[in-house]
Amino acid sequence: MKKTFGIFVTARPPRSYETGDDGFIYEAWDMDMSGQSERVLVAEVPLEVEIPEKDLRPEIVKILRKEQDGIRAEMQGKVNALEERIQSLLAIEGPKS
Repeated sequence: MKKTFGIFVTARPPRSYETGDDGFIYEAWDMDMSGQSERVLVAEVPLEVEIPEKDLRPEIVKILRKEQDGIRAEMQGKVNALEERIQSLLAIEGPKS
C-alpha cells in the first residue's frame, strides 16, 4: 500500500552552536512550522512511501508495555516512600495512656 505525506521544509538562521552552508539551517517537518522560532517555509514536498503489509500491533503493544512498566516502577517508588514514612511514624513511641 502506498501513502503520500506532505513534508514541509523550513529554513531558519543557525543557532550559536550550528553552522549552515548558506547561512541557514534547513529542517523537514510533518506539519507547517513556518512562523515558529524564526522559521520560514521553503517548500512543501509530497513524499510517497510504500507501507509494508505487516501487523504493527505487536510492536505498539511492546512500546505500551514498556511505558506501563516505567509507570509501575515510578508509582512503586512512591508507594515505598509512603510506606517508609508510615513505618517511621509507627516506630515513634506515643504518649502512655
